[in-house]
Amino acid sequence: MKLYIPTELSKVTTDSLKRFGNGKFLMLVMFIGFITCLCFYHVYVTQLFGSILPIGSSVVNTADMLVVAKFSVAVPTQEELKRMTLKELSGLYVRHVTTLQGFCSQPKRFGNVGYGGVRLCEDLHLGLYNGCIIYSYHHELSSRFENQIKLKYNCSIHFNRRISSNMNITILDHVNDFANRKQHDILILKVVHQDFHYLLHFFRSIKRLNFKQIVMDIHYSAQHETKEGYVYLLTALKELEYKCRVYWFERNWSFLSGTRANCITINMFCSGPSVTLSPYKRVESKPEIPNMDPFGSTDLKTKADYPLFEKMFVKYISKHQTFCEQVRRMGNIRDGGWDICNDIKYRPKSPCLVYSFGINNDFSFDEAMEKVYECDVYSFDPSMGIGDHRHSKRIQFFRTGIGAYDSESENRTTKSNKTWKLKRLQTIMRELNHENRRIDVLKLDIEGNEKDTLIDMMKSGVLKNVVQLCLEFHSYYDIGASRMLYDLGFRIFWTHQNPVAPFYTEVETFSHGNEVSFVNINIP
Repeated sequence: MKLYIPTELSKVTTDSLKRFGNGKFLMLVMFIGFITCLCFYHVYVTQLFGSILPIGSSVVNTADMLVVAKFSVAVPTQEELKRMTLKELSGLYVRHVTTLQGFCSQPKRFGNVGYGGVRLCEDLHLGLYNGCIIYSYHHELSSRFENQIKLKYNCSIHFNRRISSNMNITILDHVNDFANRKQHDILILKVVHQDFHYLLHFFRSIKRLNFKQIVMDIHYSAQHETKEGYVYLLTALKELEYKCRVYWFERNWSFLSGTRANCITINMFCSGPSVTLSPYKRVESKPEIPNMDPFGSTDLKTKADYPLFEKMFVKYISKHQTFCEQVRRMGNIRDGGWDICNDIKYRPKSPCLVYSFGINNDFSFDEAMEKVYECDVYSFDPSMGIGDHRHSKRIQFFRTGIGAYDSESENRTTKSNKTWKLKRLQTIMRELNHENRRIDVLKLDIEGNEKDTLIDMMKSGVLKNVVQLCLEFHSYYDIGASRMLYDLGFRIFWTHQNPVAPFYTEVETFSHGNEVSFVNINIP
């Protein structure tokens, strides 16, 4: 084999070839190149994330380490932003703030379920502790938030006026009272389009203060959007990219205009002296509920342990058990839409299959799955008063409900005193020739009938080919069924609390209607 070598290296390489032989010399060069690349990678990732997890490490959210993902929707330079169209800037903004960049296993809600409440990460060392300090700028925090956060953590809250050109001076004046602290706790702010011009300077100021969490309501309606506004806003968000990570976002129901969310809340945790951000491939938290038999249709209110079950259940479904970077709302932002995981492993793949139980005359989820993923969607609802029909090219509707047993004669009496035709999931799949098919998404919004139906599906083994499960729980706290679902491989990646049915305790906020989204980690 001949090697073609530059003249100036010929003497060195000739001597090397004599010493090592052609093959050994090439291996040496490749080894040196590999080590050099590894060193550069280490420097780059350390600068990007703050530290690196050891290969094979299983550490997740330890005392001084937070799990983060790479930026899949990074903000380009300001000059590149200026060359983009208004539509492109709008799309980039929405994708950037609704793509998760970090994993929080305990995103707890304080205050109202709707606007006026705030979700904060209760994972270790993120600013929630006895005597913590919260700064609020122009945010309409509810009195319930103040009462809950003070009662649980005895936090002090400092309220300040809106962001302006001298806002950085204002915040520095407040923080100077705590100059001996290495890191500050939580910043909650509301920004509107008039503030965007000052955001970059503001963020550069607060970066030096090492807040552990930042919660930001961004109000931007179509009426006020401009290219200049998006450039200011995105440039400011880019300033936080290498220090803070979005672990939660929310489209606020109180500020909707059609399908547009005029207010999006983003929640971030940030690195600092006591917290570093580290990349990691797989994230998972263990269930904190006992392994017990499902309750099924048993009336839990007759049990002495009912309050305990209720508290344990709502805490359980409020936690995230695995990380999904791209959570996508399919269908209406309000009732009718559902959140699915769009990550490569779990996203619907052509030819995809969706089962949607519980329509209530709202096909927005089904239509979105057809339009975005080109899935074949089978929609079921016995309560709408319309017969079987083809709703669209890929959506077939059936006047049938799902149950724990088959009821072909329509003689099943429901709590509303109506008779509905119900079938087990395995019966439906057999009749549609889907027995061995992968079900990309199974959606169940069946108004309390999940009590028996979910248990039947789990015991029958029919869920083994279900990739994603979207399930609404209705004021029923079956700890045993939840644990059984976990043991089958289903992990919670997102929970949406319905603001129509709030449930408050003295120190926390929950909902009687919870839309919970799972992925099946056993799917290859």
